[in-house]
Amino acid sequence: MLGEFEFQQVLQHEMVHVRQIHSADKIIARVSQIILWVNPFAYAFSNAIEANHEYEVDQLMTKSSSKEMYADLILKLAVPGTDQLSNQFNKFPLSRRIFMIFGKPSKNLKKLLYVLVLPLIVLSFLVFANRETQKLLLIYHSTLL
Repeated sequence: MLGEFEFQQVLQHEMVHVRQIHSADKIIARVSQIILWVNPFAYAFSNAIEANHEYEVDQLMTKSSSKEMYADLILKLAVPGTDQLSNQFNKFPLSRRIFMIFGKPSKNLKKLLYVLVLPLIVLSFLVFANRETQKLLLIYHSTLL
């Protein structure tokens, strides 16, 4: 059973989701799953969005309360009680969430990720664009002959 303070923290956690309009991201992810139902990356994308939302909210929640108390609350909610049918806190890996709460963000790693991933994306667009151009040229030349 949750105490009054713990209940207020859970409520505040959910209100952060509402204020940041996380439901819109979830709807977009679900629509992409429906359209791309065969593609496993659509499901991975959806899971990554939901996990990112939880990490964001956890970070904001620990700014206004103790990290230890918040981690204890997550642990308490992860273990199902006798009066609970289910809970949402067990959906994502608990150890990863707690690591994100107590870990320090690495800005250099993010910069490195952008430096490596962005050129790769641009290169992939160029490669596929060239293939389409070559196909169109072949079709054009074959119609001229």
